[in-house]
Amino acid sequence: MKKLTPQNAASWSRPDLVARAAELRAAELGSLYSSAARTDELRRVRVLLAATVPPRPC
Repeated sequence: MKKLTPQNAASWSRPDLVARAAELRAAELGSLYSSAARTDELRRVRVLLAATVPPRPC
């Protein structure tokens, strides 16, 4: 899957973000050490996911 960058963040759909978060998390769990780049990308994915959560009905 493509990497999330500030330049392409607007083109990501919520399902793409969920899939990328799962992929990054699996890679993180699969290695003894997480790379700083992977950790940073996962942080950006989580921020975007939080921003795309639909508002709860009152």
